[in-house]
Amino acid sequence: MRRRRPPPWWRAAADAGGWTGKIEVRLELSTWPEVEACLERSTGILIPLGSTEQHGPTGLIGTDALVAEGIAFRAAAESGDILVAPTLAYAPAQFNLAFPGTVSLSAGTFALVVRDVVDSLARSGFTAFYFLNGHGANIAPVRCACHDLHQRRVLASPGDPGNPASPTGPTGSMGSEDSARPENPAPPRTAALPRTPPPLRFRLKSWWEFPETDALRRRLYGEGEGMHATPSEISITRALSAAVPPERSTTPWSPLPAGYLRDHAEDAHEDARVHRTAFPDGRVGSNPALSSAEDGHALLATAARELAADYRRFVGEAGQMKP
Repeated sequence: MRRRRPPPWWRAAADAGGWTGKIEVRLELSTWPEVEACLERSTGILIPLGSTEQHGPTGLIGTDALVAEGIAFRAAAESGDILVAPTLAYAPAQFNLAFPGTVSLSAGTFALVVRDVVDSLARSGFTAFYFLNGHGANIAPVRCACHDLHQRRVLASPGDPGNPASPTGPTGSMGSEDSARPENPAPPRTAALPRTPPPLRFRLKSWWEFPETDALRRRLYGEGEGMHATPSEISITRALSAAVPPERSTTPWSPLPAGYLRDHAEDAHEDARVHRTAFPDGRVGSNPALSSAEDGHALLATAARELAADYRRFVGEAGQMKP
């Protein structure tokens, strides 16, 4: 596949990330013949998921999207066999709407966006979808979207005996009462039937779930990692961009109460007004003052390596990547 010369902003991000090497094709920078050629080699695609929401007084609004995207780009650049789709950066974040700049989709809308993106890419021939997540509230809607995508394809399958539209089903031409009449003979078994869509496969992984990456962030920050506007994600944005301002929160750091992380997993937070009252500067038990570009480089390298390995395993499990 022909690889394009990366634009200036990409080269700057690559330098900040501390790696060199070939740049794998990104979907939005590809032509349709390039994508067609890519599909001959692999039917897998990587889709970063983020959000557009506050990340404390010094964290960038786009932190979640930038981190997921940065890890995906580095994994693709180093592996040379990953196609990265545009990042889905608008996501459910109602609990942060009391902070200026936050944009939130309803969970249902986000699930529909994911479904339509997958449907479109599946129409092109992609069958293995790896979601690299950077935002806890994305998890439940993506799981719902994947469930519905499986169900829609099963119900639409012409070979499914339980499908009313199936040629072998209860109302299909090969299974209806009318087909037994002489004037309505059943079609021969060799007749071409509508093509059954191939099954789709999904993997949803949050970048902080990779074992080595998780161990590294815990070792670096301990309780100071917290839950939101974490030093690990702020560190990665510092590695990717010099635009991240220094920490200047006037609120002293304090750890989260016991059980808070468990009870509010996947961003199961309160109403936005209640949430801001509880966390007035936007940090949720985190101490971003611990962040550094040096830590960000280490986290970025570790997460990208684990992502590339896990992506290859996933796509290769069903032979959806040619050697």
